[in-house]
Amino acid sequence: MLSLRPDDAPTLYRLATREINTLQPRLALDHLTRCRELDGDKPEYLYRLGISHYITGDYSAAMDAEAACYPLVDDEMGVASMYWHTLAAWRSGAEPGLLNAFRPEMKCGHHTAYYAVMSLGAGHTALPDFLAAAGETDSDLEYAMLAYGASVFLARRGDRRSADELRRSVVARDGFWISYAYLAAWNDSPPSAIRQARPRRGPSQAR
Repeated sequence: MLSLRPDDAPTLYRLATREINTLQPRLALDHLTRCRELDGDKPEYLYRLGISHYITGDYSAAMDAEAACYPLVDDEMGVASMYWHTLAAWRSGAEPGLLNAFRPEMKCGHHTAYYAVMSLGAGHTALPDFLAAAGETDSDLEYAMLAYGASVFLARRGDRRSADELRRSVVARDGFWISYAYLAAWNDSPPSAIRQARPRRGPSQAR
């Protein structure tokens, strides 16, 4: 497909989303960068650039991409961009500037898990309440986003043991299509923690 349409931004974008889903973020970065060159700074490119940088461990670049994405989108996509920007800041020790834009009345749409983590980070939800609600979540997909976000939050606070337990609990679940939070948890895990698991095939538009 790419050999037939090497300079087609939609083709490159579809390829990049699959590369992220198969933990090939550096290839995704190359193709998303080319998308921007061909088609400008569309929010879908910037959002997934941020996630790709996050997975490679380049948290500063992840923050830059999500900060560029955020003003271009509505609340529903904005809270997702805010989530990855904030996690990158927590991982790197930087200031999570986008978190200051969180508002309880944000219209998060289906991004309820991202919203919940940002509410926790912004101090609107107490940690015990957050963890209790996450533990009652039936959806493994939602749980991955909740628990991974909370694991990074706890690690930032110095509670590495609880952070590691939450991250392992994400990787242990398998009843869902793959999500970016699951990929990040998998990527953060040592081989000994994931030797019994395998990344699952998911949709091209993971969130």
